[in-house]
Amino acid sequence: MSLRKVCCPFHEEKTPSFCFSENQEKYYCFGCGAEGTMFDLCMKLGLEKYDEVRTQSVFIKKEGES
Repeated sequence: MSLRKVCCPFHEEKTPSFCFSENQEKYYCFGCGAEGTMFDLCMKLGLEKYDEVRTQSVFIKKEGES
């Protein structure tokens, strides 16, 4: 399973709390409680394609990477 953990795009934070799974195509933020599908995320961020979410710089680090 490909779980990624990054800083949340919906609120300011210093420690990543926003997790998303490419396999399940779902996300959840432990900081602000934001959750949904990747489609929901695209809509909230104003992105037109799922590929844009995957290539955004905020989402490139896998869990445990610095």
